[in-house]
Amino acid sequence: MPLLALCLHALSLLVGGVPCQEAPAQPAPQILAEPAELEYNLELPLTFVGAAAEGQAVVRFDEQDSGDGLELQATRSELALIQVAGGVATPLAGPTPLRPDESGSATVTLRRRQDRVSVLIGPKCVLTAWREATSGKLSLSATEGLLNPDAVYYQPYAPPEFTDNFMRGEEDPTGEWQVVEGTWDNTALIDSLDFAPRAANSFAFAAHAAPRAVAVTGPAFWDDLRCAVAIRLLESGGAGLGFRVQDAANYYAFTVAFGAPEASGQALLKLSRVVAGEERVLASATRNLPIGQWCRLSVAAAEDRFDASVDDVPVLTARDEAFGQGALALVAVDCPTAYFDDAAVEPYRGFTDDFEREDLGRWRTIAGEWKIDPSKEGRRLATASKEAGVVVSGRDDWADHELRAQVLVGKGPAGLCVNWKSPSDYLLWRATRGVQELVRVTEAGEELLDSAPLDSSVKGWVTAELSCRDDYVAARVNGGEPLEALVPIGQSGRVGLWMERGSRAAFDDVAVRFPPGYVPAGLPETMVVDAEMKEQFANPAEGWFNITDEAHRPQAVGMNWNKGEYFDPVDMRFPVAIASTEAGKVTVRIEGDQTTGEGGYQLTLVKPESARTLALELSRAGQALAQAEHTVGDTDVCQVRFGKRGTFIVVYLDGQLAVSYRDRPGAAAPPAPETTETPDSSS
Repeated sequence: MPLLALCLHALSLLVGGVPCQEAPAQPAPQILAEPAELEYNLELPLTFVGAAAEGQAVVRFDEQDSGDGLELQATRSELALIQVAGGVATPLAGPTPLRPDESGSATVTLRRRQDRVSVLIGPKCVLTAWREATSGKLSLSATEGLLNPDAVYYQPYAPPEFTDNFMRGEEDPTGEWQVVEGTWDNTALIDSLDFAPRAANSFAFAAHAAPRAVAVTGPAFWDDLRCAVAIRLLESGGAGLGFRVQDAANYYAFTVAFGAPEASGQALLKLSRVVAGEERVLASATRNLPIGQWCRLSVAAAEDRFDASVDDVPVLTARDEAFGQGALALVAVDCPTAYFDDAAVEPYRGFTDDFEREDLGRWRTIAGEWKIDPSKEGRRLATASKEAGVVVSGRDDWADHELRAQVLVGKGPAGLCVNWKSPSDYLLWRATRGVQELVRVTEAGEELLDSAPLDSSVKGWVTAELSCRDDYVAARVNGGEPLEALVPIGQSGRVGLWMERGSRAAFDDVAVRFPPGYVPAGLPETMVVDAEMKEQFANPAEGWFNITDEAHRPQAVGMNWNKGEYFDPVDMRFPVAIASTEAGKVTVRIEGDQTTGEGGYQLTLVKPESARTLALELSRAGQALAQAEHTVGDTDVCQVRFGKRGTFIVVYLDGQLAVSYRDRPGAAAPPAPETTETPDSSS
């Protein structure tokens, strides 16, 4: 949503017609929005000079007709968030110091989101309180002279969304990017536009950095988000993403730097903070990334935590509070040419919690009594009674997320919850009496999905992870072998921490992460290959690049850098035509050898002549693993989904699970499969 500036001319009453007094009266509140949006930013440029030097500004928000609501109070010395209920004001967060500059000026931003309210001084977040947004009035009262009414901005907020594949002509070389430093141009990486649909990187935004190139896009109020871009360097140098960008000299960055092409292939990865042009490295690591090959960099920024990934594999984590919001940038350093493609920004709602405070913050108590326990090892979350306990956080629509926490085991049963909808609807991992279990809780009771012994050496603090992604749930302790299960597609819910009655366990360093969605490995809907295209890069058997031709492997400019490179989990989706009366057969394979295409898991779909059924067989190395038949309803196309989830191989036909097979390492050869029948997809 474009920036919406609401000029508050009604506040002009505050700046004229009242004689100067030693203690100016506080004017009546001026309504800015009734009701306000549930999510917005309100920017207040305050100037504490003259009669307003000891003045006050009060923002009332989420205000109900009864007068209940929340307040932001600002004076020259401090900021505070207040809750008003039944005429009684209670501190919610703060106070925290407010230090205007030499001219007496300070810009304060109230940032309202659905689950919390934050206050920023300049770009830095200084206060946060966890309160669900409610529809209500937004109003402002300020001492005369403290505010310029025309400079107050109310911005209804829309989650950050942005994509750019740089497919544009010479008439618009930079698109929505503002070139701040260096030389940039749009570059075609293919010989002919006819090949553009066959290449993942047919066009790119090229930066020429001597010593630096920076291009910026997006508004200054982007905060929690996931940003990503594909990069490729042919020579030594560095390139990457800038996020929460204030200007060309102040931002965070995630970069990859290569040495000379003849070097070992080790690349230096860095998460950095740049202030006044000076870089401070927050986290770094080296990885084997061949120079000249496309790789995808991404950053998930939530509050003060940043998780950086390469090709969707997490590599770096850092925390910093300097910049709480800002724009997006592409950055290149000391390289003749760096190619950028497929830039994207999407909303992100992950969080971390180390319980370094007095209250439960974002957590809502469902059962039991909970407290922040200031133990000698540091603050942690624990129960305040011997009753069973559950606390939850997040939103009911959270899906495809991972919950990680430090859990003190050996002190009684404790666990993690995902997809929590109610006390009788959630998924639970728990450690109890030498066993770890994966459980689905429903109104009918508990259903054990998977279990394993908990090693006797696992005592004290452990790292527990519980994730649910699409149709697959998994749990791990200290990165070990997972407990796994398949669950119905479309699950969602809050995250939670769980303790059984009498447990003395505890929790610390909780983190919620939303991994990127599946990278579709879909076959093209229409496969037409002429001689020229076949010579260029098409393999008619697979519909992707010709993996048997050295010249046209993914390392070549413009080739499909993300086909068959790092899919985990694999998720292939494609349509099969049913309307024809002719017989047909489709064979697809996943996890095959990248050079020969052989091996892996093979799915064969057979449509008999003049029939509206599909017979499918899942096999490996010529041995059948599972078989099924599917009756197609009143449709001309059957949608097929074929993939791997941990040790499960799954096949969906028209959204229904047709086959699932668990292929555990070291398991005995499977018996001959029985044919199962899936119901009519229209039923």
